[in-house]
Amino acid sequence: MKFIYHFKSLAIATLLIAGHYAASARIWRINNNAGVNANYTTLQAAVGSNLVVSGDTLHIESSASIYAGGSNIFLNKRLIILGSGYFLTQNPKTQANPNPTKLHGASSPRGYIFLDAAASGTVLMGLDIGEIRIAAASNLVIARNNIKAIRLNANAAPGLSDNILITGNYLYRGENTIDQSGINYYFGQQDVTYTNFRVENNIIEERVEIPFITSGQIINNFIGPNFSATNCLIKNNYMTYGGVVGSNVFQYNIFSNTNAGITGTNGNFVAAASSVFVSTSTGQDAGFRLSASSPGIGAGRDAVNNPINIGPFGGASAYVLSGMPPIPSIYMLTVPQNVPSGTSSMNVTLSTISRN
Repeated sequence: MKFIYHFKSLAIATLLIAGHYAASARIWRINNNAGVNANYTTLQAAVGSNLVVSGDTLHIESSASIYAGGSNIFLNKRLIILGSGYFLTQNPKTQANPNPTKLHGASSPRGYIFLDAAASGTVLMGLDIGEIRIAAASNLVIARNNIKAIRLNANAAPGLSDNILITGNYLYRGENTIDQSGINYYFGQQDVTYTNFRVENNIIEERVEIPFITSGQIINNFIGPNFSATNCLIKNNYMTYGGVVGSNVFQYNIFSNTNAGITGTNGNFVAAASSVFVSTSTGQDAGFRLSASSPGIGAGRDAVNNPINIGPFGGASAYVLSGMPPIPSIYMLTVPQNVPSGTSSMNVTLSTISRN
């Protein structure tokens, strides 16, 4: 029943966000642009404030300046943190201000957000960030972010982490191989037990290496050349790795090369990326849509065995271009350059969109 559950998971995350805008929990604005009257100018200040309490929403607004380059942020409360998205100049109808909410510098060290048990229930969405490190936090939603790495087992201390949803993210490749970009274990060992760990509808350029997962599913992703996992359902992905590892179930995946023991069974087969996607370029997310004649069209299966598309844009909760959060966004704004003295009103034209 994966797809039904996955749809509910993302729907719950959306309802959490919508509920915060309508309920008593506060919304705090973070903006570091000159002349803007916001609650805070940095994420660190907002997270560290006694006024910001568990259940609040932090809305980090578009800026040409980095919000926390090289800084590490430790969450000690449950928060919903929303950014404006990424690749905003590459896709249509994104934001009138095309600057992302960037939480990292141009190169390592990029800084990270650390999530331990006290941050359980946190939602991170629409951010452009270096790393997210997860220890024993549970009930997390990490959705629609541009990230270099998500690292598990972050503090190398025993614990339990249950119900993590990683969906709709673009995990980009680092500058060199020692960056270990993608989703992996921070210390290369198991201290925290991860159950119900879900990786769905992501574009992952480099690696998924989660060999100690107790239970999970890896569904409808693009996955780069490094892969290892255990105890997972692996389904409807395009995978470029070249070996079979771990105790997993592989169904309806497309591989970039022949994979003995997998391809030709359970709906798994081989096809070149150039025949599957609009573009093989990894410079932007739109290039990972299926081409008009793609063998990935209808090659996957949902929970009740209906045909669906493979890859990040397939399934019930398809990847959203530019990681736009499911809240209204102004993508076009027209304001008069001059207003005559004594005029009591002016005409402003704006266009909005909400990507649920």
